Amino acid sequence: MVMKSKIFKALIIAILSANVVYAEGLREMRMSSVPTINIPMSKVDENYEELYGSKWKFIKDKNGVYIYSYDDTVKKFIGLDPETVDALNKSYLKDKNGIYYFDGDTMKVINSEGVDLKTLEGVDNSYLKDKDSVYLIDENRLRRLERLDPATFRNAGAGYVRDKNGVYKYYKTYITFDDKDLKREPIFDARSFRIIDADGRYVRDRNNVYLDNKKIEGADPSTFEILKKDNITYAKDKNNIYYWGNKIEGAEKYSFEIMDDSSFSRDIHNIYFLGKKTDKKSYPSEYEKRGNDVYRYNKKLEGIDANTFEEMNLISGFKDKNGYYVIDKDKNVVKIDDKEIDMKNIFRSGDFLTDGNNLYYIKDRKLEKIKNAPKYDSLVKYSDKYIEIKGNLYYLDTDTNELTKLRRNSDMGYFEVLSEDYAKDLNMTDVQELRGVRRYVYFKGKVLENADYDSFGIKYNDQKNAFEIRDKNRVYETLKNE
Repeated sequence: MVMKSKIFKALIIAILSANVVYAEGLREMRMSSVPTINIPMSKVDENYEELYGSKWKFIKDKNGVYIYSYDDTVKKFIGLDPETVDALNKSYLKDKNGIYYFDGDTMKVINSEGVDLKTLEGVDNSYLKDKDSVYLIDENRLRRLERLDPATFRNAGAGYVRDKNGVYKYYKTYITFDDKDLKREPIFDARSFRIIDADGRYVRDRNNVYLDNKKIEGADPSTFEILKKDNITYAKDKNNIYYWGNKIEGAEKYSFEIMDDSSFSRDIHNIYFLGKKTDKKSYPSEYEKRGNDVYRYNKKLEGIDANTFEEMNLISGFKDKNGYYVIDKDKNVVKIDDKEIDMKNIFRSGDFLTDGNNLYYIKDRKLEKIKNAPKYDSLVKYSDKYIEIKGNLYYLDTDTNELTKLRRNSDMGYFEVLSEDYAKDLNMTDVQELRGVRRYVYFKGKVLENADYDSFGIKYNDQKNAFEIRDKNRVYETLKNE
């Protein structure tokens, strides 16, 4: 009986202890989330402020921090300090008391032990930093990266980061919780290191261009750019054309383009298959003669004489006894007046064509002459209106057929088209940043002097179900979400 009594007491103690542990766990779980209450929007001060940089619609007034909910109500976060609250990135906030992560439903408290909240700032949606350290956002927790210098830290993209001491690649192991997953890549110059393509296979520094961390021999880093179609990647610089990092021997850089079948490419002289010169007849024809008719991809071409039909691969077009024709971006047949344009010297980039003397573009199934175009040397098409000629950027006014040369402070940065008429500079080097070189926002080729560069971009407004081209101060254009 004594033994049974002891066993019974032990069981009771164990159960009670387990309940205590369970209760503590529940208490900790409850404390990990910020409680909220729903209040009418009318209770919020009409002079409220928006917390910019966040994905969610966070606002604050003197009484609290809120997020838009449904109808005319908002959720108020209990305990967040409106005086010191700030958005670190699209999902993270901070105040004098801590760091918070919003997952679209719940505001969670993030462990901020050892973090200097006063100097904590968002680098981007992947990294935070304070005066002492850089932090990787890792599954809603912060991973302190001890080796990195916060003052010079940059997220280069595609898993690469850099500071004054070097370039590093982040390899997540899910085992460690420190910066041992950062591998230093000593071949790169840290200050000038840049990602060229989105997946990080192509990168460059002031000295070289690299593919999969291997130097591309002879590539010029200042003019190197990616030419990608489907899953095939070509590239070019001021000297050469490349296929997956290998120089295409003999390729003429000004007229080079990728064909509909991206395994093939061409210039004014030759056709290439996977980077190798090939017989022009090896390219699969788009066209087929059937009796007195000509078909393109099984669609009959009206009014084309089959007896004199001849395909012109170099301009993605054809000719017959009646004239010359090209296929535009919408797959329409456009007739060219050879009395205006010298067809012997013609070459093409997208819907832009030149004969060496004049520049033309296709508009409404007609060939239009651009009035004030410089002598065509090389052309990069960013969009239907923003193009690059001889290293200079231009905006094409399709109403007047005139070019506007963009005012830029650097030719080293990338260029991004945001919509038909809006664009902005990107990715200046550290040296340029230190020298105070300004990055511009453009509208129809002209600098938007009052636009805030850092906050300018395309942002989704869920209230309007539309995309907005805006900065922190105003909305410039609303694009329907179709």
